[in-house]
Amino acid sequence: MLSAVVAALLAPAVARAADYEVGVGKADLSWHVGSEQPQTGAITFEGLHSRLWAKAVVVKPPGAEPFAFVRTDTLLITGDLYEGVVLRVAESTGLDPERLLLAATHTHTANNGLYPHAVHSALYRSFDPREREFLADRIARAITRAFADARPARLAAGSGAVAFTDFNRRYTDREARQEPPYANHPSRLDPEVGVMRFDDARTGRPIAVVMNHGVHPVVTIDEPLLSSDLVGFAERELERNLPGAMGIWFTGAQGDQDPVHVRFSYAEAEWVGGVLGREASRVALRLRTRAMTSARVAEKLIPLPAPGGPQPSLGVEGGGRVPVPVPAPLAVPSSVRLQVIELGARRNGKTALMTWPGEPIRDIGVGLKRAVKKMGFRRAYVLGLANDWAGYWLTPAEYDREMYEWTLMFYGRESATYVRHHVEDLASSLATGAAIEEVPLPPKAVSDREATRASAQTGVPPAEAPPPDPAPEIREQPVSVRRAEVLRMEWVGGSPRVARDWLPAVHVERRHGLDWVTFAREGEGRVLLYHEGESVWSARWQPTRYAPAGRYRIRIAGARQGAAGVEDYELISNTFRVRPCNCIIPGPVKARWDGRRYRVRMNAEYVPGPSDGFRLLPLWVSTGRPVVRVLRDGKKLGRVRLRYRAKERTIRRRTRVKNLDGRSLPVTTREPADRGEFRGTWNGKRRAQHSTVFKLVSLKDVYRNR
Repeated sequence: MLSAVVAALLAPAVARAADYEVGVGKADLSWHVGSEQPQTGAITFEGLHSRLWAKAVVVKPPGAEPFAFVRTDTLLITGDLYEGVVLRVAESTGLDPERLLLAATHTHTANNGLYPHAVHSALYRSFDPREREFLADRIARAITRAFADARPARLAAGSGAVAFTDFNRRYTDREARQEPPYANHPSRLDPEVGVMRFDDARTGRPIAVVMNHGVHPVVTIDEPLLSSDLVGFAERELERNLPGAMGIWFTGAQGDQDPVHVRFSYAEAEWVGGVLGREASRVALRLRTRAMTSARVAEKLIPLPAPGGPQPSLGVEGGGRVPVPVPAPLAVPSSVRLQVIELGARRNGKTALMTWPGEPIRDIGVGLKRAVKKMGFRRAYVLGLANDWAGYWLTPAEYDREMYEWTLMFYGRESATYVRHHVEDLASSLATGAAIEEVPLPPKAVSDREATRASAQTGVPPAEAPPPDPAPEIREQPVSVRRAEVLRMEWVGGSPRVARDWLPAVHVERRHGLDWVTFAREGEGRVLLYHEGESVWSARWQPTRYAPAGRYRIRIAGARQGAAGVEDYELISNTFRVRPCNCIIPGPVKARWDGRRYRVRMNAEYVPGPSDGFRLLPLWVSTGRPVVRVLRDGKKLGRVRLRYRAKERTIRRRTRVKNLDGRSLPVTTREPADRGEFRGTWNGKRRAQHSTVFKLVSLKDVYRNR
């Protein structure tokens, strides 16, 4: 009887939760590397740091058409790439174009499908026309998988904040000149880390965690490998802290926001992404998901420039502006699709996701979020670089200051105000039910959209098969290393000479009992994969300070061109060992008499990593139990075993950032950091006429590093 009553009480909640379905899907966008491009002789990227992904969220509201919001590890979204995805998704799922939101993370180390956009292709190594078709196929595949994955879902949204990882690059020179506001002043940053968590309504387990933050992913911009930059590290941190969830990053209003380690390397990207991912995880873990109550999309097409606006132009630093050719698919867009998505949940209010067609600066993003919250939305997030790329976007005040972003603001001083008005109009229509203000497209904009759609339909003929590859073999075996050292393996596999998904899988496997278990692999920032030319590949692995000691091997699984067609191959290296490192530098042991006992303390550091390293390594030793011997007049009196006591402090750090004009300029940040120490006490008596000495005799961390 009691169970029947409980079931009756729970049934409405389950039914309500089942009304809204959410699915997620992803597909690998990692384009072949080291390939010569047709008619150019140009080389793309040399290998792979982290795999590039399309990640899709599909929402199916009850009694309404589904919609999808998708992010891709690409520099930007062009109109023809968007149309190519629309064509494929309409065929496989029936999704209408106005119900697809497609945004780029803006990593600068990706293949982007920019051909035939000549300027973009030249700047960002994207010459192959097959690349766009590959990306469109894969993005559509992610969306199709998300449709198939849909299940009853619950939702919660929240926000965190991180400010010390970013700076405003339009104010970088202010600190050196002592002219506030500086690049890290709160008025020049948007620290918000927006978070949405979707859970399976039946099991309560997380499906996905969406995070939103406005910063350029440009830490690894000068590196030669394909990489999702800080974005991938943030998403993997989310997935580590919420097992089973897909971490999905959407870039916010980042037009003037850079990471403090701009143009550094992979370790710094791991640090920035880790900080942001941990903050998003902290928020997500505290969220309590509820039954969804709304899921709607409002959208419109608007012409660019605004009716009666100035002719599109490019800024020339120190030389005014010059006209851009008549807007067209291969120059600048003459119309863009704007969207606002409303997602609501019981007792959590409504969240607005607002698109922007390009790169808005911080002031636009913050102002837009504030305006939309006043309409009744509890939270509002800006999704930049969405549906097309129409350059940078500045407020009128920032437009008057010119600088780099001004050179690529095409549509005039007031154009961002015009776009913001129409985004707010869409949000208002969702909040109040008011009719959407329509702006007719002029004939040129209509013909441009038709040309873009036609370009997306042209396709590219398949490539001919390459000549057969040599027989697979290992040319250089990995050797045993100590932690933090870099080992290398080289082999003959399959040439990436044609467009195909032939990036080999590299598994670093650890012996665990009688089994070999994958410990690290390519594509996650833990193993670097290089194409050395023709059919030759190499991999580099750097075990961190915490990697388990023991026996390892490397297993390669790939594809090659054989005499009769494509053949799979597998290679397994000799076994090798990872050993603890001799890498700890102890600080001085300090002792103080407090009237009753001696208080003993010390700290220790790890030696810096090798010059060819690429992983983020800890600087401070915070584990282990150092042993200190007590001597008086040379005689042993006893020993003290110290214990680490964490202490978070705000560290003032002056970093030299690389400005867009090539200068190295100072930016001071204040970041929380653990600066604890090892502490202990010795209760022996103090004798003034005798000297008491405290001497370190043993120091190992818990991983047995010395």
